Amino acid sequence: MDREKIKTGRFVERYLSGDLLMREAWEFERFCREHPDVLETLAIPARLQAHLKASTFDGMNTSVFEAMPSSVSRLAAATGLRSIDQASMDKQQDMDEEEDEDPVPARTAINKYLLLLLLLSLVGLGTLYWQTQSLQRQIKTMHVAAQVSGLRATTSIQTLRATPGTSQADEPVISVSLSLAEWLDVHLDVSNSPFKVFGIQISKVNEARVLELRRISADTNQELRFSLNSTTFGNGQYEIKLQGYNYKGEASDIGWVLMDLH
Repeated sequence: MDREKIKTGRFVERYLSGDLLMREAWEFERFCREHPDVLETLAIPARLQAHLKASTFDGMNTSVFEAMPSSVSRLAAATGLRSIDQASMDKQQDMDEEEDEDPVPARTAINKYLLLLLLLSLVGLGTLYWQTQSLQRQIKTMHVAAQVSGLRATTSIQTLRATPGTSQADEPVISVSLSLAEWLDVHLDVSNSPFKVFGIQISKVNEARVLELRRISADTNQELRFSLNSTTFGNGQYEIKLQGYNYKGEASDIGWVLMDLH
């Protein structure tokens, strides 16, 4: 502590009003006793200056931190300042030191808390994903069950032959009535195709794919054959898309047939 610090820190005003911390008051009193020449220049009442200059007062240390048996120091009684015992000063010093400590432990606790929140969020997302997948499986199962339950036993067999066009058709080339449940034996002519292995996709127009057959070969008549119940898909138009597989196993679209179920 020096004269400049006393001035800038308003130590005199704060000391007289009792607003100094215990550590600051103790340092200020010690400086005043050790530098009486500076003490005389401070705006402190003469009576208090005399007490600050003195090393003892009636056999007692003048420091406000030396508590008298009555817990009130003589200096406090003389100046009207509240007395402060050594235990209080030590406690205040400990608190000041704790404030000056590196806040790393606090940051570590916050980081642990954030990590815990992140882990809980990941667990919640995993649970939600599992529930979503489970619901999708249930919906798919119910959809298949509904389709199967809508099928009717066939009473006759109908053979349908068609040659796939090289582009998507606008008019159906196969027409089937659903008034009676029939077993449809579909033959697609692929005699003019250079491919040996084929795939078939059946989709309801403007809706979704309902059936897919992969890697099938033509019979001796160079026809692709597949069978289905006429009540399999219900009313509507269905596009049969023919694909050919090359030697690399890559599929490409090579023909289309439009089928109408009514």
